[in-house]
Amino acid sequence: MVRQKNLIAGIASCLTLSIPTVSLAAYIPPSDQVPPKTRGTIAARRSDCNANKFEDKFQETNRSAYLTALAPESYMGKTTSTHPTFAWFIDKSVAVPLQFSLYEHETTTKNLKPQPLFTKTLDSVPGIMKLTLPQDTPGLSMGKTYAWQVVLLCSTQSPSQNSWIRRPFQISGVSPLLGQMIGATDDPVKKMNLYAEAGLWYDALNVALSANASPQINRSMSALLNNLANLEKQKEPKDAPVATLFSEALREVAAANLNR
Repeated sequence: MVRQKNLIAGIASCLTLSIPTVSLAAYIPPSDQVPPKTRGTIAARRSDCNANKFEDKFQETNRSAYLTALAPESYMGKTTSTHPTFAWFIDKSVAVPLQFSLYEHETTTKNLKPQPLFTKTLDSVPGIMKLTLPQDTPGLSMGKTYAWQVVLLCSTQSPSQNSWIRRPFQISGVSPLLGQMIGATDDPVKKMNLYAEAGLWYDALNVALSANASPQINRSMSALLNNLANLEKQKEPKDAPVATLFSEALREVAAANLNR
């Protein structure tokens, strides 16, 4: 009887190992840092660019464009890269350029330094957009707090009306064990999971965005975004309109990503 039970258990184990599984990424935010408070209206979780409200050259679009930062808002986003990759989502087409800027936080006051470290103007493209800090620019420093910002340049006459998003982040080290585990696999989903579980949001998302699109990659990336949405939901006001919630915007991006 014992031998029979062992045989059945062994067969079950072999069958389990033979079934391919998809491990969904789970972001575990770092608990050692709290993101600095963002001043001004840029703290809005969702930003609207109503083209028909502004200059005549944009009136023919008569549409809205929403910006969603693909990065934590209530938690300090971290990355091991000194030249990180940043991503955001535009869910509607609008014929306006956007400006990406990178700032450093003052060590003492925690305010942003007025002069950006890097700026670049891009054409707006519906869907996920990303930008990697160029290698020919100085690398960012370990332990310092920075912030990246994207502004839709809807109006040159009324800059205060422009839609924008901003997220703080830090450069973090990687433990020898984590570095060894990441170096030991070529599977992008496994790498994404390792980074996400270590609280390295930007590295995890960059793996997903850099990998060749596949149903498995798309499912894992959408799971990562939904996981962040669940975490952000816990920090949001319970009586806030759904349309203003960052968590809901993330869920929409996650759903759209399944079809990319």
